[in-house]
Amino acid sequence: MEKVYIRAQKMEVISLLTSSLAHDLHNILAPISLSISLLNKKISSPKTKTILRAAKESTNEGIQLAKNILAIGKGSKPELKK
Repeated sequence: MEKVYIRAQKMEVISLLTSSLAHDLHNILAPISLSISLLNKKISSPKTKTILRAAKESTNEGIQLAKNILAIGKGSKPELKK
């Protein structure tokens, strides 16, 4: 019974840690994503737009990673990239 209790405690700590990590990561990436979108509307240079597109894609991948980490922490199945 003690082993089951210790395992449950470990899983709860892992869940809290992953949730915290996912939220922090999302809080870092969300303003970056928004800023990229706003910059993209103001910029007309094709070369700069290409750079912004790459940055936006990377940011979106980071946001998806945060969502997957959160899903794992909640015991759900993460969304896999196809």
